[in-house]
Amino acid sequence: MDVYNCNSFLYHYINCLQRNAIGNFKTFVSEIGLTSAMLYYLDGVYNNGNNPNENYARELYELFTLGEGNGYTEQDIIETAKAISGYVERGELGCEQVVFDPTKFNTENKTIFGRTGNWGYDDVIDILFEERANEIGYFICKKLYEFFVHPDATDEANNAKTIIDGLTATFISNNFELAPVLSQLFKSQHFFDDEAIGVIIKSPFDLYLNTINETGFAYNDTTIGSAINYSGLLGQDLFDPFDVAGWQRNRDWINTNFMIGRWLTMETIVDGFYQDNPEQFRTFAMDAVGPANSNTSNPEIVVRAIVDKITPKGLFTQQDFDNAMSAFKIEDVPEDYYGPDYIPGGQSLWILSVSQEVPSQVHLLLRHLTRQPEYQLK
Repeated sequence: MDVYNCNSFLYHYINCLQRNAIGNFKTFVSEIGLTSAMLYYLDGVYNNGNNPNENYARELYELFTLGEGNGYTEQDIIETAKAISGYVERGELGCEQVVFDPTKFNTENKTIFGRTGNWGYDDVIDILFEERANEIGYFICKKLYEFFVHPDATDEANNAKTIIDGLTATFISNNFELAPVLSQLFKSQHFFDDEAIGVIIKSPFDLYLNTINETGFAYNDTTIGSAINYSGLLGQDLFDPFDVAGWQRNRDWINTNFMIGRWLTMETIVDGFYQDNPEQFRTFAMDAVGPANSNTSNPEIVVRAIVDKITPKGLFTQQDFDNAMSAFKIEDVPEDYYGPDYIPGGQSLWILSVSQEVPSQVHLLLRHLTRQPEYQLK
């Protein structure tokens, strides 16, 4: 955003992402390269016919479709830059969309991946997907695997290459449609393997927005504003990725400063939910335990249900769970405070659905859980 400084460019860029996210990848690549945001960010607007700028051509192959050094040469980049020239700067109004100017286009013959002609932008996309289908397929499916399943696709123990090969075949045979690939991945047994659960570290946005989704707590512009602000403090500044390769991932989100920041900001987010509406914490707990246990007087049922709902695989040790129980249970209460399904023969003074202390207890439990290592995983 700070490169082109134009809200409408950002709008069209985000719109392009959303429209194509589970659509056709070739269409996506074609469209995103002509958004004004991308043309400014990677210098397409400075790519004139007689003075080609290679920035976008290089990243198109290296980062967006093929992978670094995979299936292209420096000469391919130079020739591609000439073929995608002609998109000129906006006018003096400041936010005019970038347009094509044929007088700024390189009209020489170009040779790209062994094919020669007076190629233009659309030709580049066609040639790329026709001549490098296998390379594109594997590169993108590997990215999807690492984003949704496991951050290390080279780990032989995960049988990752076999899975990615299968996804690649589906991708290519479906003319680069993304939906069949994602469907195959999410329906596979591998997606539900124990080794594929809880192995990816949440980004800052994941941390806050997953909390909103998993709890169902009501949020407003202040909540989202806080999430955006906190994410920036933790290295994920909205609309300003770390570099052209995108956001850093996984272990890069964790260091001493970021870890403390994650704890403190999550507590602020949870506290905000509680201040806005304490009773929604009871609702969250009742949804977690389910209708059959909505009137339970057993705190262990409640704590376990909440832990299971908001962590990938529960807490690592029994001591960790006992600590969560301690965070939830009220101190200095009679022995029979929790009853009869918790203390055999006892009579309950505490019931999930009615006791006035419940929202506060759930609030304190969530504050405790957001500091646990397991909560940092997805």
